[in-house]
Amino acid sequence: LRLGSFVTTATMVTNVVALNCAVMPALLCLASVISAANPWDKYNYSPASRTVLPVALFSPATGQRQPYNLPLSLTGGSNVVLDFGKEVGGLITLTFGSVTGNPQATLVFSESTFYIKDGDLSKGGTDPDGVLHTQTLATGNKYTVPLENIRGGFRYLNIGLTAGSAQISSVTLAFTAAPTMTDLRAYKNHFYSSNDLLNQIWYAGAYTVQLSSIVPSHGRVWPPPKGLWNNSALVGVGKTVLVDGAKRDRMVWPGDLGVSVPTAFVSTGEMDSSKNAIITLYDCQNKQTGQFTSVGPPIGDWYTSDTYHLWTLIGTWNVYLYTKDQAWLAPLWSGFCLGLNHSVSKIGSNGVMVVDKNGDWARGGMGGENIEANALLYRALRVGSLLAADQGDGALADHYSAIAASLRDATNKLLWDDAVGAFKDNPKSSVHPHDGNSLAVWYNLTDDPAKTKRISDYMHSNWNSFGSRAPEWSMNIATFAASMEVQAHYAAGQADRAQELIELQWGYMLKYPNSTQSTFWEGYNSDGTFAYRGNYMSNAHGWATGPTSALTLFGVGIRPLTPGGETYLVQPLPGRSMQHCESQLSFEPTGSVHVRWERRQGEFRVVIDSTTHTGLAGDVDLSNVFPGTACRLTWIEEGKARASEHYMTPKISGIPPGRHTFVLTPQL
Repeated sequence: LRLGSFVTTATMVTNVVALNCAVMPALLCLASVISAANPWDKYNYSPASRTVLPVALFSPATGQRQPYNLPLSLTGGSNVVLDFGKEVGGLITLTFGSVTGNPQATLVFSESTFYIKDGDLSKGGTDPDGVLHTQTLATGNKYTVPLENIRGGFRYLNIGLTAGSAQISSVTLAFTAAPTMTDLRAYKNHFYSSNDLLNQIWYAGAYTVQLSSIVPSHGRVWPPPKGLWNNSALVGVGKTVLVDGAKRDRMVWPGDLGVSVPTAFVSTGEMDSSKNAIITLYDCQNKQTGQFTSVGPPIGDWYTSDTYHLWTLIGTWNVYLYTKDQAWLAPLWSGFCLGLNHSVSKIGSNGVMVVDKNGDWARGGMGGENIEANALLYRALRVGSLLAADQGDGALADHYSAIAASLRDATNKLLWDDAVGAFKDNPKSSVHPHDGNSLAVWYNLTDDPAKTKRISDYMHSNWNSFGSRAPEWSMNIATFAASMEVQAHYAAGQADRAQELIELQWGYMLKYPNSTQSTFWEGYNSDGTFAYRGNYMSNAHGWATGPTSALTLFGVGIRPLTPGGETYLVQPLPGRSMQHCESQLSFEPTGSVHVRWERRQGEFRVVIDSTTHTGLAGDVDLSNVFPGTACRLTWIEEGKARASEHYMTPKISGIPPGRHTFVLTPQL
């Protein structure tokens, strides 16, 4: 591991005077101190300062909340449960007033109301994380949780007293996530639409990933400690790193980055955490074979997964696509080629990759000629070709493209099941997996548009009232695979279906009263109950945030075509659940592009503001708005109408920087 510099919590956490908000909900407290300059600001879950206060008292017996007022009075054997109103993370400090009887205070943390008594399990192993005890208390004492016991994700804090009596005069949390962001709410990008639930979901996804961006020395110790949890492991390079989840595992898992990196890009725009996560994985690469680890430090040497190996390659492209940081890519490029060639070497006699490293997410059935792995390899080859061309190696770009084309043909021939309308997990399997079919559509592995539509229909058939079930995970609801599915429905042109799934599955998680109501889960059972043993399940997991990027990149339809957004595409897939929608994307080297579309009196109007964009040009494609209908497209540039009218193919290329309005009118 190449160790980057890191800073201590003391330098990360700004000491400010906290405001004493006495009532629920948390968002009302924020509203009292934030002047919302934009209509989307009210959806932002990020705290207004790094000093965060509880917002209510919670009664496990009744499920009711009461106003949070100080001081809090405790006697031996009693306890009080503090509700922060949403997922938070960091270091708790308790200040005590009058104390008698030489007691200790006890602290128990949980993300859910279900585990308030005994606490969550985050350290691994089988037992809950345990009860944290203060020192023996005296009047006027102050207690701060030790740094190694920093709590990355929780909503509820259960404080008890062992004996005597004590008054608590203050409870504060030093919020430590997103350590390099000076203003936690100052996202570079935004999303806003006429659909209130979609707005909430977009920002909850953004906040989930923000909570998963941590100080690299705040990772989970492994193997699991015998006593309390310990989050003092060094898990990455630099000053901030993107890990899988807030509570756990607090390590870099490359599969998770396939969803969380795009979420970070379209929301906070903070890309250093993503860059450092990828560097961390390259530092662990086997330099002889090219195999990437399945997980970063403190483990770092689990060379157990062909799929997670491929996710590292795809993550490399995603970061470069969003930033065009050549200085970042240059030292990684040879490792990328070595890693891609390692996967190509596993292509067998049937023309598809044969998996022999079977580790993956919680799914079953990985191995052999697997559809998920081959969809990932196809994507890695396609982006490898783009990267090679960008690096000036045309011959290598052509080589990767040729392998990709051959792999696509072979995979469709070997694994497509026409009777079902989906890909089989492997040639002899009766399972048609959620992940592999979603990836096949998202990454354009299908060789026929009819297959794309049939896969979308097949995945829709697996929905129940709680979400989309994964056949490869015992028909439970895998938020990782469902994040892929949302992208796939959009890629198939099924915007209504994509947004319906977002509202169904992510709406369920967000509104569930026994969770954080601000972040998204690692996965859950088909009946809506927590998976992953319940108390171990991460209630804030980056791989569950697919709708955030999908709503921007497909719903609004603004996405980069070339690295750094030098050229970009505006291609809305509106769906019926939104009447207007807007978003901004900030490209690291080339400035920002703001897009807003709305339906107005039978027309579809798009406004693009690229006045600060220093790249080449943009393309506009409105063919998905009124499909199959002849339309007139009027282009207005800086208030001046241009003579641009197109019928049936409403597309324009080469949009220069400036402010542009496009009006699409059906010709009925």
